Amino acid sequence: ASAKPSDEPRLISTAEDEAKDAPRRTTGAKEEKEVEDLQRTVRRLSAQVNMLAEELKELKTQQRALVDLERLSRAEQRADNLRAQIADVQAREADTKARLEQLEYEADPAAIERRATLIGTTRPEEVREQIRRQIESEKGRLRAQLDLLVSRRQRLEASLARTESEIERLRARLDETEQEETLKEEGTAPPQRTPGATSPERVP
Repeated sequence: ASAKPSDEPRLISTAEDEAKDAPRRTTGAKEEKEVEDLQRTVRRLSAQVNMLAEELKELKTQQRALVDLERLSRAEQRADNLRAQIADVQAREADTKARLEQLEYEADPAAIERRATLIGTTRPEEVREQIRRQIESEKGRLRAQLDLLVSRRQRLEASLARTESEIERLRARLDETEQEETLKEEGTAPPQRTPGATSPERVP
């Protein structure tokens, strides 16, 4: 007769399976620890890179500020020099104009006649003509000189305008850098400007 299957529960030993799974669990835990260590290292290195980037940015900002200060100093000196040159040219212009006005008075026929009578000659007409030519010659020379002075003054004024514009731009940039440094020291982020954005209207 064939044997009947037993209805009694069988005990299945898991010791062997657990022994097989133990190395896998140990390996998995080790790998997880290595991953965590690697992530911590990556985070630390990333923080160091960010810190170095900020230090480099700050160093560049300081270097730019030093360069701007040097440029500002040179521009201010150049502006002072230009103003002095303009003042000198203006004074020479005024003297030249005053002399031209005097020559206009001396070129009057009555003035020429009075001057000729002081010379005492038997040829008064020739003397008067000689005086007139001298006056006209000096007037022509002074007009040419005045034109040169005016042209030089205009060039100096244009150069001064460009220099003053550069000074204004450099001062604005230095003020902006100083404000950023102040906000950084206070721990406040500088406001970000949105292109095309307008300031909000103040509510009364």
